[in-house]
Amino acid sequence: MEGTPQASANENPVPKERTHQIRLVQSNGAVNENGVSATRDEGDVSTTTLSTIAVRAGDHASIVVALLKSVGFIQLRIDEMKPSLLAIGGSSEEAASLLHIHEDLMARLKDKEDQVTALLTRAENLSSEKEAKEAVVYDDMAKCLKEAWHGLNKQLLLRGYLLRDTVSFYKLARRHEQLLNTVSEALKKIMARENGVDTALAARKIEKNVNELIETTAQAVDTGSSVISQIRTLGQLSDDPERAQEILASCVLIEKVMLRFIDSPAISAIFENYVPQLSITNENEHRNFQELAQWRL
Repeated sequence: MEGTPQASANENPVPKERTHQIRLVQSNGAVNENGVSATRDEGDVSTTTLSTIAVRAGDHASIVVALLKSVGFIQLRIDEMKPSLLAIGGSSEEAASLLHIHEDLMARLKDKEDQVTALLTRAENLSSEKEAKEAVVYDDMAKCLKEAWHGLNKQLLLRGYLLRDTVSFYKLARRHEQLLNTVSEALKKIMARENGVDTALAARKIEKNVNELIETTAQAVDTGSSVISQIRTLGQLSDDPERAQEILASCVLIEKVMLRFIDSPAISAIFENYVPQLSITNENEHRNFQELAQWRL
């Protein structure tokens, strides 16, 4: 993949077909040629050991799941993720780019599933190779590594749903802005009584655009609310102390766009300057403007 880091002179070169590795690394161990660490026996099972599963896709995406363990205490978490789990972008283009990166990472994870399964199986077998006292620790490690892998996939799956809905939301927001501008310009022409303007035809076009504007606004509000709920749900899957700030930042991005649906200069101009001066005799047209006005309440 373009931008993939090259191995340095003192590193074993990675074959082209294996440029993206999944490894288990332990603080008191070394990684063997199969990507599985060989743990040194320190003789003290109470010593804290850090294990990680790292997945990388070039320079664009990386995830490090860390496992911290000691006697009576085992914890695992996403220690590092690039882009961050709750990164959604501020536009449809940015969200689409993040979705592309995410789908690429998911594809690479799928390709490495057999390697991860072998790694987890090896971790399970370690407990049978140790004394009873140590076996308990290694058995717990194997279980937690499985939980880490399944938990990672669950979070990535939810992130995929979040990014797809975010792309849809930004597209709806853009369409809302386009329709609003179209309606505003059409109303200006009618009010200016420009020569050559077929008032009846223009009114029918306005009615059609207002209908679509109402539907688009409703869809955008529903999708935006769903995105905010997904951000909060996904954010709560981790006890990362920085996650609360990430949740807030991503929610604010969506809420700012949603506020434009009801508090934009174009909408204010329609209802303050044009609608009061229109002679609306068509019942459907009158009802449509009333329905659109409700979004501003």
